[in-house]
Amino acid sequence: MAKKQNLNLRITQKLDQRIAPMLIQTMKILQLSTVELVEHIQEELESNPFIEVIDTREDNEEVKPMKEEMENKFPINIDWMEDYFHKSQDIRYFQPDEYDSSFYENVLTETPSLQEHLIWQLRLFTSDDRILKIADFLIWNITEDGFLQMSNYEILEYLKADVPEITIEEIEKIIKLVQGFEPYGICARNVQESLQIQLTFIGLKDSWAYQIVAEYYSYLISNKVNEVAGLLNITEEALKKAVDIISTLEPSPGREYTDEAPTYVIPDVIIQNVENKYEIILNEKDIPPIRISPFYRKILFEKKEGNMNSEQKEYIYTKLNNALLLLKGIDQRRKTLWKVTEAIFKIQKNFLKEGLSSIKPLTLKEIAEMIQMHEATVSRVTRNKYVQTPKGIYRLKYFFSSKLQTEDGEDISSKVVKEKIKDIVFDERKISPLSDKRIAEKLNSDFGIKISRRAITKYREQMGILASYLRKEKL
Repeated sequence: MAKKQNLNLRITQKLDQRIAPMLIQTMKILQLSTVELVEHIQEELESNPFIEVIDTREDNEEVKPMKEEMENKFPINIDWMEDYFHKSQDIRYFQPDEYDSSFYENVLTETPSLQEHLIWQLRLFTSDDRILKIADFLIWNITEDGFLQMSNYEILEYLKADVPEITIEEIEKIIKLVQGFEPYGICARNVQESLQIQLTFIGLKDSWAYQIVAEYYSYLISNKVNEVAGLLNITEEALKKAVDIISTLEPSPGREYTDEAPTYVIPDVIIQNVENKYEIILNEKDIPPIRISPFYRKILFEKKEGNMNSEQKEYIYTKLNNALLLLKGIDQRRKTLWKVTEAIFKIQKNFLKEGLSSIKPLTLKEIAEMIQMHEATVSRVTRNKYVQTPKGIYRLKYFFSSKLQTEDGEDISSKVVKEKIKDIVFDERKISPLSDKRIAEKLNSDFGIKISRRAITKYREQMGILASYLRKEKL
């Protein structure tokens, strides 16, 4: 009986060790854009001899014998391996000869990756594997605006299998580490915390500006800043100086990278009108087809395990396992991206014909329920992904927005409302900018959209648009 219990303990430990790396690898690959995925595969090709690019001019080897050999040799379930030798027929891919020379003329441009910049700073700071694992996870979950929107508990749940004895306190300590990276204000939970971080790093933690942000932020965003002078018992001049300092801060710390020199962004998905039907095509033109190297497989199976020392065994098993995880992650990304895109444009099909004015309200939760996946998975696979449509190239996440109503009860996307707010602010007189209340009134009178002043404030902050008194141009 004791032997049986010990055996069960060993089996449970092995499963834990395999599941955690696969989860981390899959999460990482899901988030990669096509360009980033190509770079990642190239790095793996250079470091892992078990991976090789398939020469499409040669016939592929028969897969079944290889599967039988590996199943006998390794305690790994690899029923899915056949997918990496023969592409599934239910998903369309762009092949090299399907492109015409005008394709790249329509390519969107974008700034360098914020994540790439943060990871570069992280690698300069430390080589500690434990810190790198936690910080990498945090960085990959920072939004485009520069905010961390996961709670410490959620982070703990994701990482506890891969980082033994991880604690909430340790997570918070590494969050503070990442918050010390440039651009200042990064990895904060919200705009208020980001402004406090920025003020700290410019040496103004003991200033009136910091105290206003920390204790009277609601007054600041509600345009009641004049009341703060009495509450703090400071002069109007001191208050004005503090507000001027706050107005120089960046409410969306990740946004500054939009001012960098652009690089090309290749769409990950392409939607084409083929005989009056819209077809979803995954853009894998530049992704090299890879497989487990038959050469190294042959060496492995011809060399008896008993002749290997412990270091050789560990090296071989580690490289093989990494290769399998990479193949599995790429396949998971491929299938999930196609399913999510299909679900999005079942809802947003009118956009393909009519453009932005027809975008419908849509949430990550709705798509997750449609395709029976976790909401976090949908969020990751749409991160940093672009879709080329008949109406232009857009981020996949652009098509998600909350629901509002017009005066006649019609549902309207908050995305459409935000675009209208942006247009109103752009057209306003800069010497007399519109308050949030006036913007709400204008949306109602001009477009029949009923929306509260509080909602206008929320959307304005999300778009990084300053309050009216901070937008006012001095004569």
